Amino acid sequence: MYRFMLNNSLAATSALIRNDHIYAADGKECNIHVFDLCGNFSSRICVTRAYSRLRYNEGECNFTALGCGCGNRIYYIDTSFNELGYTQLSTDCLQLRAVGALTDISTANMADGNFIVAAFERAVYLFGYDGKQIREICRADGCETITDFLVFGAEKYVIGTRSNDVSVITVSDNGEKQSVIVDSRLSLRLLFASGSNVFGLFGHGYIYNRILPIYSNGSILRRQDF
Repeated sequence: MYRFMLNNSLAATSALIRNDHIYAADGKECNIHVFDLCGNFSSRICVTRAYSRLRYNEGECNFTALGCGCGNRIYYIDTSFNELGYTQLSTDCLQLRAVGALTDISTANMADGNFIVAAFERAVYLFGYDGKQIREICRADGCETITDFLVFGAEKYVIGTRSNDVSVITVSDNGEKQSVIVDSRLSLRLLFASGSNVFGLFGHGYIYNRILPIYSNGSILRRQDF
């Protein structure tokens, strides 16, 4: 488990672990906050805009991000946190009232190429880097809202959903699904992968942030284990 707190008293909306450091964004300020793995503040990196979602793409050695208030535009950022460009998702063929707002983005390295995975409140879609929709991946059940979605291996993905104030994390491995309910004292903010393991960024008491393991060695951890 990793713990850290932003020194601007804001809640972290994204965090990732890379090169023995934690990089966190708050979605409000144009900064990336850097911590060591003990949660000690290291530095602050000034960036072009406030990012509400930030992910590292191991296959491409860069980051993808969502800008706060930037709609369906996905930004690409190098390892020095300079913006390289963006993709505007073409949602003309989507019934946006039916699928809801964009909640999460990531990239997927597949046998037939690299793609963008975009999660909306009610459905998840695969897009090309030209922003054109390719196919639907999955849909929310019942009154669920999709909050997080990440492909982290061949035929593997993890999804976070919320319904009636209850958050559930589900890992699908070749169609076999394992789920766990998030402790009601924690707020799920982001799911991310490191190799074949999955971690979650959780908030506790708004300003307190925890990075906890979710999936390891082919099994999802029980709630009391994280």
